[in-house]
Amino acid sequence: RAVRLYFASLAGDRLVSESRELPERANLHDRVASLVAELDRGPSGSGVAALPPGTTLLHVYLDDGGLMTVDLSRAFQQGFRGGSGAEYLAVSSLVRTLAANSPEVTRVLIVCGGEPLATMGGHLPLDRPLDVSELP
Repeated sequence: RAVRLYFASLAGDRLVSESRELPERANLHDRVASLVAELDRGPSGSGVAALPPGTTLLHVYLDDGGLMTVDLSRAFQQGFRGGSGAEYLAVSSLVRTLAANSPEVTRVLIVCGGEPLATMGGHLPLDRPLDVSELP
């Protein structure tokens, strides 16, 4: 199936999208895990991976109201190096990719290693769900 992935631009000032063919996955966890793995792998065209290296999906849950909770490996926070722009691009890359490939998703809550995550690098609050419609 065709998926849409979002990566940081080479200049690091915006997101760029890339279409990629992935095998069809039967359940939500496998679909989301494959998207996160592709974001970690990086773009095949122009752009750079925005997620910290080694980020993987541990668990995912989608409620009836469109809230997707993603539990990411500790590499998501521990591997982050950068300022506010890099943090925004990393979070936006993930949220935009999830929303683009799961139209029922309206909000995304990110947790890390089973624990609530106040912020990734100190610049963007992650202690509440991110509204997909508010991302540029």
